[in-house]
Amino acid sequence: MQRLPHWLGDIKLPANEISLWECENTPSDIDEVVLALMANKEVASVDSIDLLIFSKQELIDAGFTFDVTPGETLVEDLRTRHKDLILGGEAVLYLFADLVLSKINSVEVQRVSRSHIIEILRRAVESRRLEKNGLANNVQKLL
Repeated sequence: MQRLPHWLGDIKLPANEISLWECENTPSDIDEVVLALMANKEVASVDSIDLLIFSKQELIDAGFTFDVTPGETLVEDLRTRHKDLILGGEAVLYLFADLVLSKINSVEVQRVSRSHIIEILRRAVESRRLEKNGLANNVQKLL
């Protein structure tokens, strides 16, 4: 196991869960997860984001369990893709952090540009999957 940053011990997670969104590792399905993440009234601005993609089997093999919980997104048909990864204690948090670090170190990070996020949101508004007025004013202005 890699040495983890000292600040990791300061992370406090309510209910020992990490919020995840389920998708296939395809560009169109990743766009769906980006839409789920960004279509939220709490998102006050749009910037590039970096995503880490884990296979479900990779997480199961590491001993993690999942709880299906509705995702906080304005796109109703995406809410069921949300899962909480159950950590169950500090040791499991370190194990998850180790998986994250290995993804970062092996450059398995997918960057989604600001312009692509805006395009994803525009398409969702145009197809009526997303109500523009549910978004923060700063985000609405970009669409």
